[in-house]
Parts: sequence; C-alpha cells; structure tokens
Amino acid sequence: MLRNIESEKWTEEITKGNISDISRPENFLAYFKEIGENYSTSDNQIRISGVYMKPPEYSWINLEFKFKNFEFTWDKHVTHEEWLQWILPE
Repeated sequence: MLRNIESEKWTEEITKGNISDISRPENFLAYFKEIGENYSTSDNQIRISGVYMKPPEYSWINLEFKFKNFEFTWDKHVTHEEWLQWILPE
C-alpha cells in the first residue's frame, strides 16, 4: 500500500521507442496482467512497467511515482532460486 504519493506519471509504449504520456487507464488493474520490470530511480521514486492487455489493443504501460512512505505486499511470489528453476507462482 502506498501512502502520501506526491506525483505519478503514466506513459504508454505501443511500438518500441514511441512513448506517449497518458492518463491512468480505466480499470487499469483488470487489464494489467504482468509486471515486466520495476526499479527504483531514487529513495522515494519507483517505476513499474508491464503489459497492458485490453483487446484488441496491447501496449506497454509505465507508471512512475514519488512517495513519502509505503508498505509493499503481494499474494504470490517465487524466490530467485525458484525462478532459476522455472518454478512459477501458483
């Protein structure tokens, strides 16, 4: 859970290198199927990117946001060792 979000920026990449600023897609979580990358650009800024699949359109969505504090949880995960053995979350 993120708290005290200071700013967020949404971008969409339909073809490689063609990035456009967008507003938050409607029903975003229903169509954001897989996180492809995530990284921190500073102590209080994160970028999460992944495939957005809302047929008939598919794109790569980036969300960058700055925050004051957060609590990060997830329902399913694998360890690095499991990932190397091709074990996927159930």
